[in-house]
Amino acid sequence: MNSKNQTYNSKSKNSIFIYLFVLVLFLNSFSSCQFYKVTNSITNYAEIDKLKNNLKYVIVHQGTNTWHLKNIEINEDIKEISGKTEAVSPKHLHYLKARSGSTNIYKNRNGDPTNEIHFYISEYIEAPDSLMIIPMTSLKKVEIYEKDRGTTMGIIFVSSIILVLFIFYLGLYLLISLI
Repeated sequence: MNSKNQTYNSKSKNSIFIYLFVLVLFLNSFSSCQFYKVTNSITNYAEIDKLKNNLKYVIVHQGTNTWHLKNIEINEDIKEISGKTEAVSPKHLHYLKARSGSTNIYKNRNGDPTNEIHFYISEYIEAPDSLMIIPMTSLKKVEIYEKDRGTTMGIIFVSSIILVLFIFYLGLYLLISLI
């Protein structure tokens, strides 16, 4: 074998490793990302109560302040929502602001925002023992973060096609380099 063929084979092997490295990076970037969307569909107390019972993590926003609201009670007679406040858990701090009406991306290592509900309020009443009372009239909007299954499936589909094309191209490349 002459030195020209050895150089060609060495370049060919290096190219294969580079292609495989790029493929691994590409697949890792898509496998570590998930997608979610924001919906604003709360219209009454029963819906808030239902979400509360589904073990959603409730975050209250007023201006630049945020709190986690737990042990939520809903009083339909006096039109109030109340609960104990505590600092928002660090794993829920990554997704305090999401774009409504478009797809948002999250990484699993930063927590899962799809179990969150965000109440945006104009005022509240502070009671003893970290109790927060929110009059329903001060509730400006409620955002529910949900998985965006359409985008997630689309990304999986496109990634699969790219993977198949890459494997086909790599096989073709190897076949040609052997000839």
